[in-house]
Amino acid sequence: MRNKHECLGIIFLTIFSLLAACGGLSSKQKEAAANAMKALQKLNAATEIGVNYQNYQPLLIEAKTQVNEAESILPDGELKSELSAAMDAYADAGDAWGAFIRYGKGDEESFLRLNNPEPWMPATEGQAIARRLKEKYKLQTTDDIASILTNRLSEESKDNSIIRSRTLPVIWSAAKEHVDRASKLLEG
Repeated sequence: MRNKHECLGIIFLTIFSLLAACGGLSSKQKEAAANAMKALQKLNAATEIGVNYQNYQPLLIEAKTQVNEAESILPDGELKSELSAAMDAYADAGDAWGAFIRYGKGDEESFLRLNNPEPWMPATEGQAIARRLKEKYKLQTTDDIASILTNRLSEESKDNSIIRSRTLPVIWSAAKEHVDRASKLLEG
């Protein structure tokens, strides 16, 4: 009788060890996660070497397609969360970049105001994007920069804005952190 229990225990430990070594993912799940990682890493490489907005959008679409596929078959957990968070950050950067083009000059020093000069005016789409991303990524604003330069704190000005050259790199850095964590989880 003891041999039977020992055998079952050994079988159980073997199966558990194999599942743990594979991260509990099927080959289809691993392949989908690897494809999503490859697309996200391609986006990361493009942001590191320099990419224009027109070339960023197709990379974003490809990554979103691959991440959606992985999300649809991966179990809930850290890997799925990290892939999703990375994709969200790259999409946020795309939203910000598009808003800088539509509502700013489109160059590195383009800015998006957080508030309208007149309080009675409704917020624009660009302002809504700027406010959301400022909070989500703790972006530095023109008022923050001015207070550092003048060494004094002041109330938020009507012209408080986020600047493209200080926004996209912060968001891309957050995305890269998620990609790196997802990569480590996938490698197991």
